Amino acid sequence: TVQSDVGISASLYYSRPIYKGLSIYGGLGFVNNKLRGSYTFSLDSVPVYDIDNTIAGFVRLADNSPLRNIDLGSSAQQFGFISIPIGLSYTFLRPKYSFDVSAGTEFSFLTGAKGNILNELNITEVNKLKDIINPTYNSFNGKIAAYRSISALLSAGVSTGYTLQYNSLYSGTQYRIKNTAFDLQAVLRFNLLNK
Repeated sequence: TVQSDVGISASLYYSRPIYKGLSIYGGLGFVNNKLRGSYTFSLDSVPVYDIDNTIAGFVRLADNSPLRNIDLGSSAQQFGFISIPIGLSYTFLRPKYSFDVSAGTEFSFLTGAKGNILNELNITEVNKLKDIINPTYNSFNGKIAAYRSISALLSAGVSTGYTLQYNSLYSGTQYRIKNTAFDLQAVLRFNLLNK
């Protein structure tokens, strides 16, 4: 199992209205994520080999067999990406408040990675994360957010959303996992082009 730790992100967006509250946006961002993984290996049966070394069948393991659940340890991983988001957003404006709904895609490029991940061929060894992680990955995301204006240039709020990766975060065949995630963010938003 893999769990997300607290991460940090910073983004600069440009949004252009195209119809009433509907806008198209693009941007540039940096994301630093941390993951903590714990790994177990489980067998419920083992093969029985024939005289010609082919598998003749399987023998079911007893429930108390030590092979049922083997603890392979844990790892901490940290990685950073430069991201380029593009998409559509719709904004509901109220005095001092705004509510945003957005959907788009994000192209991410690796800037650095540290930590270890288990080797698929020898479970007693680890691979360095930087050798396994994909240098690029893409994702789809949808978000809703609420903001309160603090000044003409600054607003604060919360954002929550859903992210689905198009391709695996890791490049090794045994790690081809497309992550999905729900997130909750506290946001400070600066409007640099406010008139």
